[in-house]
Amino acid sequence: MYAVGAEPTSHRIIWADIDGDERKELVNAPIMGRNAKAPLWEVAVNLIWYEIPEQPTLAPWEPHIIDDQLTVVHGISVIDWDNDGCDDILVASFEGIHLFQPQKQAKGVSWTKTKLGVGDQVNREKRGPSEIAAGKIGSEETITISRGYSCLICNLLLFLSRQQLEQSKHSTPPRNNCYPDILTKG
Repeated sequence: MYAVGAEPTSHRIIWADIDGDERKELVNAPIMGRNAKAPLWEVAVNLIWYEIPEQPTLAPWEPHIIDDQLTVVHGISVIDWDNDGCDDILVASFEGIHLFQPQKQAKGVSWTKTKLGVGDQVNREKRGPSEIAAGKIGSEETITISRGYSCLICNLLLFLSRQQLEQSKHSTPPRNNCYPDILTKG
């Protein structure tokens, strides 16, 4: 084993081609910020990607911050949203669904952050969507979102086409403390 980084609340890790060089980089999504306390977990998470050195077991993996503003991050998924050859990151957090798109710079990578939806924000202790995944049903690209912090009956999956998600906005009021649709066609 080889130590890559030290994030005490690491929860999800995925591989993604951040810079379009056809080599995967490691993305680390801690579930909560360091020293966060229940019930609101108000310390932000360091969403990180690691640059892999030529000799990965001998040299350190350089960490880079994607974002440091979200609190509880429960789900991440990879998708090339804009078909530019670089993987983009979808994140499900207390604050909603966000899309992070890498922008190659002369030195390094910067990130564009877009909020795609908010999810249930009524219950501050269990807000937002809980999981997200990108995939395909046949040839149709889909995004799957689990809406399940508030109540068991709401722990359903929502399938949206990528086109629907791009055109969506949050517009459905809660029923029985649950959001039947996190994102609706707008």
